Amino acid sequence: MPYDRTPVFASQELRRVALAASKTLLSIAIKEKNGYASAIATQLHFVDTALQEQELYQISPGAQVLAAQALRYLLKIFQWPEDVDVEGSSLSAATPRELRESLLYLLEKSKERVTKSITRFCGEDLGTIEPFRAHFIQLYQALSIEDSQDVATITSNVQYRRPPERDIYPNEIHEVLLAGVREQSMCVQIVHKTPMLDRLANSHWHITQLCLDSGTRSTNHRIHFNIVAANSDMTYWQEMVIAISGKGERDSAGTSRLSPPNVPLDQHVKRGDFCKWLEKPCYDKIRLDLDEYLRFYEKRPTERLGHIISGSGVQLSDLLQNCDLTVEHKIKLSYAIARAFWKFYGSDILGPHWTSEDIIFIPLDEEQSPTGAVPLRPFVPLPFARQHKEQPEELDDKGRNTHAFPEILHLGIVLLEIGLGQALRLGYDSRLKTAAHPNKSHIKARMKLRDLKAMDWSGFHGKDYFTRAVENCLDSVNFKGSLKARKKPGQVVRDAIYDKIVAPLAWMAIEGFGDGEERPLVCVGKNKSLTADNMSKSREDIDFVSFQTELDKHTSFSTGDPSSKDFLEGLRVVAGYIEQRRRQVKVTKRIRVAILDTGCRTDMSFFQKPERLNRLKDWKDFSHTAAAERVDDFGHGTFMAKLLMLVAPTVDVYSVRIAKNTDELENSRECIAKAIEHAALHPDWNVDIISMSFALSETEEGHDLVAEAIEKVVKERNGSILFLASAGNSWDRGEDFPASHRDVIPIYAVDANRRHLESNPTLYGESSNKLYTHGTDIPPFVRKDIQDRFPSADLKSGTSIATAIAAGVAATTLSYVSALPKLLGSNDFEEACDKIFTKRGMEHMLHAMAPEIGYRQHFINPLRFWREKKRPMDVFMTICRIVEETKKEK
Repeated sequence: MPYDRTPVFASQELRRVALAASKTLLSIAIKEKNGYASAIATQLHFVDTALQEQELYQISPGAQVLAAQALRYLLKIFQWPEDVDVEGSSLSAATPRELRESLLYLLEKSKERVTKSITRFCGEDLGTIEPFRAHFIQLYQALSIEDSQDVATITSNVQYRRPPERDIYPNEIHEVLLAGVREQSMCVQIVHKTPMLDRLANSHWHITQLCLDSGTRSTNHRIHFNIVAANSDMTYWQEMVIAISGKGERDSAGTSRLSPPNVPLDQHVKRGDFCKWLEKPCYDKIRLDLDEYLRFYEKRPTERLGHIISGSGVQLSDLLQNCDLTVEHKIKLSYAIARAFWKFYGSDILGPHWTSEDIIFIPLDEEQSPTGAVPLRPFVPLPFARQHKEQPEELDDKGRNTHAFPEILHLGIVLLEIGLGQALRLGYDSRLKTAAHPNKSHIKARMKLRDLKAMDWSGFHGKDYFTRAVENCLDSVNFKGSLKARKKPGQVVRDAIYDKIVAPLAWMAIEGFGDGEERPLVCVGKNKSLTADNMSKSREDIDFVSFQTELDKHTSFSTGDPSSKDFLEGLRVVAGYIEQRRRQVKVTKRIRVAILDTGCRTDMSFFQKPERLNRLKDWKDFSHTAAAERVDDFGHGTFMAKLLMLVAPTVDVYSVRIAKNTDELENSRECIAKAIEHAALHPDWNVDIISMSFALSETEEGHDLVAEAIEKVVKERNGSILFLASAGNSWDRGEDFPASHRDVIPIYAVDANRRHLESNPTLYGESSNKLYTHGTDIPPFVRKDIQDRFPSADLKSGTSIATAIAAGVAATTLSYVSALPKLLGSNDFEEACDKIFTKRGMEHMLHAMAPEIGYRQHFINPLRFWREKKRPMDVFMTICRIVEETKKEK
């Protein structure tokens, strides 16, 4: 089956038709003597040139939106004044591919019709034509590279051509890390029960590895590194997270200094503490702060240990020989290695170069995974201690090196090996002269590059970008700079590394596979006798074990521990597992959620991560101010969007502004009604869930407009849409509106101990069972940036918070249900699964996840539910029971 994971981009479709469309439009515009129409054709020609010169990963999401609109404008001009495609469908509902196919059909089969349409268009007044011209100018500007900039520095609106802010920090951080870990990793013999120095032979240091996913700057300007250390038997690896301040200060002499942690000096980690941790394992992550004086300070850990790892590790070269990596594995692994190479380039951490024998993966402990699963998480040894293999310097021997940058050459070889799925086993031949060894490796790599180009990655359309990244590594012309610059690499070389290697891999990893923080488990050891079905089941078992292990770190909430952070993190783990299952069966259509609130400020750092920015799909302002750009003057809507994306990071989010603040809500019923109809019925939106974290007083009149909009949508969508709303925050009355509407699922709130919040509406008489979820004690790190931006916003507790979280749970559930027929291998199950997209179906599904916590009170706990559902059939049996229950209710 073809591995068609690369999405269709509007820029690609426009590129295929732009030149022909430009020529046709220009010839008729000149004949009609219309300068504005001629300008459109000219700008379209410029756009075509820009598209020819740029790779897909160089084009920003904003430019892709403009390209899609350009296709619509062209089709409208070519059949003026009609606003439909050649098959009569609305242009706003057509995909870029459909628009391009319609344009080609007109250009090839209906030339006379096109001529008449363009002629009519040229006869319009300038006010009609000007918006078309302005749009193509805007598109060209979005695609343009500023001439004054270096080739590696592209305009800021291009997403993948510039390193993300989290990866940029002072270079001296690496030297502080290396020196600090080197000092603390030194073995203090007296601490150990058995002699260690003898076993460590010529080394005085414990075995220490750096995780290549390390080196990420947080919002508080601290750079975090993950390292693991072990004794010589490597039966237990202690994982440590080391934070170094990246916010530089200057002393009285003007020297740049790193900000020290705000911790008393008598609390710093002492020499020998590393040995104590290895001697008495704690089976938890240890969090440390490191200052410029190489002093460590132990802090309370903010995250728990994901896996227990043990053993000497599996070299990348062996992993490639004994493991079938998927296309997704290859791209994500290559991106992680290339990104780390770029970060550490020029530092002592990199060393002479990395090879597939230097990069290792540490297996899970045998008790945790008898199958021998290995997390696809790459490590390299730090350049001290016994296990670091010194490699000879590769200097230019009278200009005889065929590659001026051996480090980059060897990175290319590593990526080539990953792409091929086999190690080249180049080794080091002491009989060869200094220049001969890298030259020999270079020749062999160029020969094997042909094999990579000839490979078929199961129809994966992005393979050419991967191949080009490897090819760029093998040609030193791409990395301008002298050999002197190689020893002290300037910004030119680092920029070129990012532009030529990291950027295309980042684009493939994030756009193609939604690069998240989860790292999959792979099974080392190919068994040729396994059938495809058995291999699939084996992979499914490994994935589920990995999921359970990760989830176990965050299930304390379900057992009574009042940790809201664990609960939110657990929901994120569930979403990651479900996304992994969807990818296995190639389900790419995402669940869509509309948030009706006070707007959303997407310029905040949380939303700027590419994987989140790509999930923010559209915006509409129905409030009385009707802003054109994304705004939020109150903060409530931004907070709801952040909560939703935290617990359901893979769904598409649509923001609708219905009021400037909560005070305006009571006078915004017409705005709310319009927002509901737009979100549910507009062909470009057509959302699956509408989340309403607000409540209108049930005693107020005038709910008819909103109620009619809800009922209209439910009728036109044949019941296949979900509304969730806050039950209200007034204890002295019943459910507020719209939660009280029969087609809406009302959401109540509990605290971290699963106790009914006093602010919830009162449950009168024989009311039905109510659904609750977390509505208070949101961790400070979730609220802080929004509270800082909106000091007056009340973000502490209430059913608004619970509704956003419940909407995320519902969206994640639908994500799995939409893939369930393919997971079960039959479309016969679709009819039953479709019931979960209705109000009654989802309500029953949430109740299936919700144990009783009080009289008619049920707490939605997806963590326990998904931990118990090992097989797709287990989930389907729950759905079958729900279908039967809904039939009984009729």
